[in-house]
Order: sequence, then structure tokens, then C-alpha cells
Amino acid sequence: MIFYVDYGNTEFVSLNCLAPCENVDSLKPHRSVSFHIEGIVRSKYLTHQTTMDCIEYLKSKLLNTEMNVHLVQRLPDGFLIRFLDDGKDIPKQLLRRNYAQMEE
Repeated sequence: MIFYVDYGNTEFVSLNCLAPCENVDSLKPHRSVSFHIEGIVRSKYLTHQTTMDCIEYLKSKLLNTEMNVHLVQRLPDGFLIRFLDDGKDIPKQLLRRNYAQMEE
């Protein structure tokens, strides 16, 4: 099973489909980092379809885009971030679309 860190999906592939990872490749930094957005959490009421819609929305806003963020805190599974500049409205949009709710 392969996990694609840049896209978040997994796939089963046979061993003969895998390319060797050379030392130079293993030293490259990860392009994707797990994070939580300050002040909001995933909505408790998301259906499968709205979850997929949320993923597509976030991909349209974040994928292949350089974003300014403030690293608020290091978490066991990533970082807590605050979007800055052009991204500062993303949490409001997630709330407005009911993809997220305010953190308790």
C-alpha cells in the first residue's frame, strides 16, 4: 500500500511497479505536512459527499500554492496553523460552507 503525502490518497501496487528510492531522494524534504487550522474543527455533521466537497475546496485553495501561515503550535500529528494574507479567509469559508465548526 502506497500513501501519497501530497494528495492524501492510498493505492495498492505490486512490488514490480515500485521504483527504488535512492539516497538523494530520501533526503529531500516532504512537500506536504499534516496541520490543523486554529479555531476550527471538522464539522460533526459531514456526510461522505460534503467531505469530498470539502476536500475539493481545500485542494482548489491550497494545492500547488505557496501560503503564508503562522505556526501556532507543534502537535503530535503535525502543526496548528493560522492562515495569513490571502489565506486568512479560508477558515471563514470552511465555516460558511458547513465543512467546519468553531472549536469548543
